[in-house]
Amino acid sequence: MNSTQQNLQQYKIYNLFHPTHHAHPAHLKIREGSLTWEDLDQNDIDIRLKWVGMLHRRKKNPGKFMMRLKVPNGILNSEQMRFFADCVSQYDEDVGVIDITTRQNIQMR
Repeated sequence: MNSTQQNLQQYKIYNLFHPTHHAHPAHLKIREGSLTWEDLDQNDIDIRLKWVGMLHRRKKNPGKFMMRLKVPNGILNSEQMRFFADCVSQYDEDVGVIDITTRQNIQMR
């Protein structure tokens, strides 16, 4: 294992598995608008947010994120699907998209 991989592993151990750390400590500041995604550490974007299912779409849409959600046994009822539709309906059609993956999970962009 090279030094870059060791640093990455140490970052993961401290920031992801430490019992007093949340998935991302700045989530409240982001919601209230006093912090933007550009202010986040690159490791937070590439590791910590990915760990909780939020992936940065850096190549195609910088500043946009995709969220992956697990669906137990791939089974959803109509009320749950309406909830997902309501979540993305507030965005333009090219931004607010729901995909059902080949593993029967949900991806929201």
